[in-house]
Amino acid sequence: MSTSTLGSSVSAKETKDDKQYNSRALKYSEIFVDNNQDSITAYFRFLDLPLKGKTVLDLGCGDGYDLSQIKSKGAVIFGIDISEEMANLAQQKNPEGCIKVGSFDQIPFPDQSFDLVISKWAFQSTSYIDPIYREIVRVLKPGGQLIYLSSHPIRQFIEKKQKRKDYFKKEVVESVIFDGQITIREPSHTMNEYLSPTFFEYFSLESYEEGYDSGAEKVDGDVYPSYFIVKATRKTHQNSILTPHDYRLAIEVLIKTSEHNDLLIDTIRQHVLPKLKQKTRFLDVRSGAAIITKNIAREFTYTAALEPNQELAPIYKNFSGVWHRCSFADYTSSSLYDFVLCAHVLYHLPDQELKNFVEKLLALTKLGGICLIALMAPRGQHHQLQLSFNPNYVNSSHVIRILDYLGVSYTRLEAKNHFKGSSFQDMLSLCRLFVLDGTFSPKEWQAMPFNKKQEIQEKIVQFAKQLTTGRKGQYVLEQEEDYLIIYR
Repeated sequence: MSTSTLGSSVSAKETKDDKQYNSRALKYSEIFVDNNQDSITAYFRFLDLPLKGKTVLDLGCGDGYDLSQIKSKGAVIFGIDISEEMANLAQQKNPEGCIKVGSFDQIPFPDQSFDLVISKWAFQSTSYIDPIYREIVRVLKPGGQLIYLSSHPIRQFIEKKQKRKDYFKKEVVESVIFDGQITIREPSHTMNEYLSPTFFEYFSLESYEEGYDSGAEKVDGDVYPSYFIVKATRKTHQNSILTPHDYRLAIEVLIKTSEHNDLLIDTIRQHVLPKLKQKTRFLDVRSGAAIITKNIAREFTYTAALEPNQELAPIYKNFSGVWHRCSFADYTSSSLYDFVLCAHVLYHLPDQELKNFVEKLLALTKLGGICLIALMAPRGQHHQLQLSFNPNYVNSSHVIRILDYLGVSYTRLEAKNHFKGSSFQDMLSLCRLFVLDGTFSPKEWQAMPFNKKQEIQEKIVQFAKQLTTGRKGQYVLEQEEDYLIIYR
């Protein structure tokens, strides 16, 4: 009673389970292609791309048929499927590929690993589409492409059994496929779920096509679209390796668990504000969740906050100052500031860029004003984390050398901060932020071989596990910081 569907579900919460697919894996492999010639032909027309040397991930890879076709074009192939039996078939068919059992909402591969993510007859089996987009944009390289074939919402609407059908109501649709040989259950969707605001936030739509499989069953002999295909390109976010969504989640955990904000606010109030000749203009470089910004802004007539991450836009909705959605590199101002704050921003910058950054901070600070740079110090537990991934990561000692070279007057204050996670996932999110956003530049990460990225991801997981206090759900990471108070 429907066009055939092969894809696997996103998680154990979804309508199709792995046991169902394990028991049917061989039957799917034997009869799937013959019943979907039109959609498969259209799908591979979309995949007619130069793929030699490209890394390609197939979500819901099934028995690995598509991966074998991609492999013949010279691609380096990867796949995941929720069904262990399907994944085993795919691995047997593609022994040189890397096939894992996994779910779409927790793709078991590192950030920015793939040039292309593909999927066929799998998206419609998931209850919610947006979480999949967020994971795909995480594992895609900037400028990478997504191509997927999915069951058309109109097909699902027509197959609803109710007399009074509701296109917009989320419900389970039962489909009998392959001449009654297999019955599947999948959640209904609207087209707006597929082409959602989240989709357009992360992707540029390159091509869209809908059609029907002439060899598949139809309801009452009607002709209606049974599938659609999307081709999209991942938008480039230059300011962080993490996606805006992952960055926002990590910042939320950081706010919830860190003592950093209180420490820095106390330092500013005790050691900066009393020494300022004027309190007219305040600039916060990469203001994040604006906790410090909003607190200190009360002391100034005018406040400017630089934060390029659009995910944090709701925080600035009622902000009394001016929010600039741009990086410091793109920021210009004809007016100078009495106080310039740069807290934990300078990581992973090359030496010359770091020197230019510091010089620009000082140039924006009025004579008689103060610039405060907060950075991790080259000591303590957090330092060891960063050092294990990149011996050359930027810390306070690098900035101190620049300040000494420039001959400016400054005071160094030591501080000790603790991140207290209430779950392993919280601590892992923080460690990913610290390592990926604080140790490597986006350019370095993009150029890194896949195996190295995989190694780093596994190493982050192992480090986060070691931070347990022994009490259930309690994790602590100690960070020693230096506050460099520079007098102009």
